Amino acid sequence: MAQPRRIVVIGGVAAGPKAASRARRVDPLAEITLIERDPVLSYAGCGLPYYVSGVVSERDDLMATPIGVLRDPAYFEKAKDIRVLPETEAVAIDRARRMVRVRSRQTGEERAIPYDKLILATGASAVVPPIPGIDLPNVLPMKRVEDADLLKTLLASEACQDVAIVGAGLIGLEMAEALHSCGRGVTLIERLPQILPFLDADMALLLHNYVVQQGVRVMTGAAVEAIEADASGRAARVVTDQGTVEAGAVIVGIGFRPNTSLAREAGLILGPQGGILVNQYMQTSDPDVYAAGDCTEKACVVRGTTCLLPLGSTANKEGRVAGTNAAGGHARFPGVVGTGAVKVFGWNVARTGLTEADSRRLGVK
Repeated sequence: MAQPRRIVVIGGVAAGPKAASRARRVDPLAEITLIERDPVLSYAGCGLPYYVSGVVSERDDLMATPIGVLRDPAYFEKAKDIRVLPETEAVAIDRARRMVRVRSRQTGEERAIPYDKLILATGASAVVPPIPGIDLPNVLPMKRVEDADLLKTLLASEACQDVAIVGAGLIGLEMAEALHSCGRGVTLIERLPQILPFLDADMALLLHNYVVQQGVRVMTGAAVEAIEADASGRAARVVTDQGTVEAGAVIVGIGFRPNTSLAREAGLILGPQGGILVNQYMQTSDPDVYAAGDCTEKACVVRGTTCLLPLGSTANKEGRVAGTNAAGGHARFPGVVGTGAVKVFGWNVARTGLTEADSRRLGVK
């Protein structure tokens, strides 16, 4: 009897669990291992602002199935026969021996896990600008469930009546609405001359005016120079070239950078935007190694190039394709057309394809 196919998935937020679950459906006999460096896995990162605002009332709802079952390690092991290694970090890939070296974040113990097919779903990390005060305890990104937990704790304090948000992209606008609904004063600080850079300037201006009408202060073309602390060592104000903003908490949402160090050190090819380069089957430059989600570069079918598009919906589609193919099936992900959508107070804002600015830059009439 042939040995079962060994599939190892690194990353347990969106693309990784989707890939592992899909691989199980395609190959019921495969030995599937899911590795996640944090204690929480398979959570809805897009739901974090709504957890902060209370629209999502319980923390576990971010990790629940549509029928309310918590997607914890026990769920994956019992319902899907997928071995989960939480709080375990993949530290190196030996492609010649087809081994992944992992380290327990609790004990420091290291061991090697063999694979026949490997799926990288290492995601992306929030960009942290090199400005004074960025490491103060109440300055945080909004990437993980733990970030939302900390912000909710800060909001329970009388000292946190005003919040500054550095970056007016998707996460910045969603957090502005969430915090405003909590009764906090909110200031959006954006270095670019417009909010929500994925829109053309004239469309962004309509949104800018609408957000201001809702009671949010918006500063565009404003460069953050420092975050200053109070006597207790906590962030109290954001200093910009347009003035100082008082804040009991600061959210930094200026973008994400794909986590590719593991792939790069393993000798896999990266794309021109810095993500892992994959083909339409989600294979990397090593045909036995797949990648999916925010760590990859996507084929932009309108532009004819590759791009980074860190969206949960795209990550799930790519994870499904990677899992299918790693388990012996056949599926393709042809690419993206650049669609993005966000709810901002009472408006739905979306774009797809090329903006006018994109067209001018690419020379497309």
